[in-house]
Amino acid sequence: MILELTITLAKILFIIGLTVGFFAPVLTWVERKQSAIMQDRIGANRADIMGFTALGLFHAIADAIKMFTKEDFVPQGANRFLHTLSPIIAVIPAILTFAVVPFGGQYELWGTNVNLVISDLDVGLLFVFAIASIATYGYVIAGW
Repeated sequence: MILELTITLAKILFIIGLTVGFFAPVLTWVERKQSAIMQDRIGANRADIMGFTALGLFHAIADAIKMFTKEDFVPQGANRFLHTLSPIIAVIPAILTFAVVPFGGQYELWGTNVNLVISDLDVGLLFVFAIASIATYGYVIAGW
């Protein structure tokens, strides 16, 4: 029981870490470079560390620093708790849809069979649609 729970939590943390830690910054960089090519300009190359730009890869770090240092503005008359909760309600369903995506087959790891899917559901596509529909509540609650 504890081993199965630990394996499931490790899968969840791996998928979230892979998505947020690798894919998001790299795909943002690719999108910016692609936009720069289409607009006939150099692109994301202003953020640097001691004069080293790394082809614009430091922009993801600069964006993260900017996001954490921005002021949290709550409109007058809005419920502060719901306004703060709404981005969480909008993002969590997007991350939960990865729970039914199989990332590989079944492997044996230290004598235990491990499936490379967080939750092996027979109704995976229906689960994705159901969870994705919850994200709209986050947008509605934001202006409450």
